[in-house]
Amino acid sequence: MATKTSLKPGEQLTYSSPDDPLLKKGVINTIEILSGRKKVKRIYREIERESLSGQALWDRIFEKFSLNLEYDKNQLDKIPPKGPLVLIANHPFGVIDGLCLGNLLAKRRLDFKLIVNEVLTREEMLKKYLLPIDFRETRQALLTNIQTRKSTIELLLKGHAIGIFPSGAVATTPKIKDKIAVDLEWKRFVIKILHGSKATVVPIYFHGQNSKIFQLASHIHPNLRLALIMHEATKKMNTTIKIDIHDPISYEQLPEGMNKVDLLEYLKNKTILKKDF
Repeated sequence: MATKTSLKPGEQLTYSSPDDPLLKKGVINTIEILSGRKKVKRIYREIERESLSGQALWDRIFEKFSLNLEYDKNQLDKIPPKGPLVLIANHPFGVIDGLCLGNLLAKRRLDFKLIVNEVLTREEMLKKYLLPIDFRETRQALLTNIQTRKSTIELLLKGHAIGIFPSGAVATTPKIKDKIAVDLEWKRFVIKILHGSKATVVPIYFHGQNSKIFQLASHIHPNLRLALIMHEATKKMNTTIKIDIHDPISYEQLPEGMNKVDLLEYLKNKTILKKDF
């Protein structure tokens, strides 16, 4: 089994991996440094020095990033405060929608974990709230993902909560000339953990999408796309993120007799009810 390269303190916040080829690491690190990573890293370090935990930590992150969530408080109150729970959401932004989902969950319960890109789980401040998904085509990535699936079901069976972006990747315009970004294909992972735990599911819809520059970069090369996610995070500072919190769906309320593909489409439709750009 391959071992992960140890990172020096303060160097974790990047979408490059220690095991990436030198060219890929160079491209991602250079663009991140030039387009916002230093600012994001500085904010993380300032919060880290305060040694906060729980809801105070998530509230402080939002304060430092100058973020505001707009949602129906009555819908937030419907999120079950205990018992196995899966929050599913579309994935328009990257770092920011992950922080939003964490902040939202922290307002109702603290026994949660978010399933995120493996590169983000190296950040110590939020590590206790994260489970990794590794998108590399390696044996280590496969082992990581198998362990995350096992850990997820175990946590749900203990009555904990999980937040997940079933697409696994940030929304992108289907073609370079298109104006509206859409989620990539949703993964059946979410169906497997629901069947394995019989958890209640709450669909969350984020309004908005990343910039035209990000969409263009996504069609040019995946390394450019990854490199610009930190830039998109800085662009969302001092903004309001609008969220639709849909009604909880208990496992017993899910349609009977549906195969995994159809059930996934059903949940996706329950999440993405409308778009307004």
